[in-house]
Amino acid sequence: MADRKMHYDLIAAGRAISMSQPTAPPAAGTVLRPLEGDPVMGRIRLAWNRAAVPAPHAELLYRAAVRAYLANVDNNAFHRAWWDARPELHPALDV
Repeated sequence: MADRKMHYDLIAAGRAISMSQPTAPPAAGTVLRPLEGDPVMGRIRLAWNRAAVPAPHAELLYRAAVRAYLANVDNNAFHRAWWDARPELHPALDV
């Protein structure tokens, strides 16, 4: 935990920058800014052993993962705007 605080202290002092997840909340004294354009794309993959995890349980895990991600989209206003502009990337989730 001390390393993490020192990491943010360096950023807040203007002595460092860091990559972060777009859903990360800002740390005190720092701001999150997007890179120009869409240079970094990634997928979050959920994998399970079909022989060990029944399909209904896998569906529950998927829904929980989607809801956890969606609960954090508003942590960063830039990410919220990016997310809203790309509905084709949103996960399928029937409410």
